[in-house]
Amino acid sequence: LCGAILLMMMLGALWQGVRILHALPDITPAMPRWLEAESPLILHQKTNHITGLVAQIDIIAEHWTLQWWSGGQHAHLSGRLQYPQRGILASNKLRCVTSAPIGMWQLTCPLSLSVQIPVLPVRVPLPIQSPHQINETSTKSQPNGDDFEELRSYSPGDAIARIHWRKAGEEPKNWRVKHFSYPLQDQPSADLIVDLRRPSHCAEQDFERLLGMAWQWISTHWQQKQRINSVTIGDQCFSMHDEAQQQACLLALARCQPQNTPPQHGVGYILSLCN
Repeated sequence: LCGAILLMMMLGALWQGVRILHALPDITPAMPRWLEAESPLILHQKTNHITGLVAQIDIIAEHWTLQWWSGGQHAHLSGRLQYPQRGILASNKLRCVTSAPIGMWQLTCPLSLSVQIPVLPVRVPLPIQSPHQINETSTKSQPNGDDFEELRSYSPGDAIARIHWRKAGEEPKNWRVKHFSYPLQDQPSADLIVDLRRPSHCAEQDFERLLGMAWQWISTHWQQKQRINSVTIGDQCFSMHDEAQQQACLLALARCQPQNTPPQHGVGYILSLCN
């Protein structure tokens, strides 16, 4: 009788464990849109939860392991993601592992989920004035809007008329510049063109630095909430008004290789290794 009761408990626990694994919600919305090479990302995101379910499930891929934990009324996905170089962190063969509900054994099942995360190059600071621009003056020399926003530090190329002389010191590093902004609907759009040609005298790290400057340009515009109209990477052009196109642009930047042809014709800020 005791053996039968114990067997029933074990079978019940196995059934409950299988139910827990199949109850795992879609974790795709909680995954990051991108990573940066060499920079670890500590992930801790809320996800959908199953009411009354208390369990932990390990989600294991080739290059990473994440933990999904449900406390009955809330759930989160956590872990550490890192990749050493630019590329695509892709995982097609995922598996779920749990020892719930009683911790006597581990149950494993495959997870039908494909993950593609662009791993972007290490950011490289842009030159104050790039020598490679086409049909466009430097952003520093473009007129500002009419709405006074703030005082900021002077940078070479700022208009002399914008310097706030009452706040200026003797050294240029102490000068302050009046910054005016446009109303959001009137802000000038910006376009980036990345020339993927790599001359024979340029090393592979020069090409990676070029891509790092492109990612610096994009991320800086996003951080400062400046509009980006389009980004051209080699022979591909992406409209940055659409989130799907933004993600496609990041994937292209993460996987791009040197090309022999010049980029598509266009107007914008161009980054190139070719003189």
